Amino acid sequence: MTRRTLTAGITLLEIILAMVILTIAIVPMLDVFGISGRTVAKSQNLSMAVGLAHKIAQHLLTVPYDAIVDQPETALADGPDDGMFNPLENPGTSAADALKITAARLPELHAFLKKYNVRYSLDVVGDDPKDVKILITWIEQGRNMLYSLRIYVSRR
Repeated sequence: MTRRTLTAGITLLEIILAMVILTIAIVPMLDVFGISGRTVAKSQNLSMAVGLAHKIAQHLLTVPYDAIVDQPETALADGPDDGMFNPLENPGTSAADALKITAARLPELHAFLKKYNVRYSLDVVGDDPKDVKILITWIEQGRNMLYSLRIYVSRR
């Protein structure tokens, strides 16, 4: 008589062992997805700060030279009219043409700027040329973040 050496099924122990091995492999991979999501958010916020700083720099090249002065930290969403860069968009030449970022007019941008408490300030040094440091600040995951851009503006 020959003895049968092959079993006809999978035991409960084999199933549990396979699940443990699978769990050990999947948990670190799930952590990678969380990390990549946070990295995307940081990248988005930094891109926003870079874009805003460059928009402010371009705007400074269009204002009268003597109007370029220190600007205290100012909110970009629902911030006060500061005579420099708030409202963020100003396609016209009169105050009536000034467009502010509001929840009704630009809901997604307004919500983004409010969520991260995005602010800007200007630090102006010198007379000709003016050394202007543009600071964009925001709050990300409970931490204060900063992006700085320096430009030099000379009399035209």
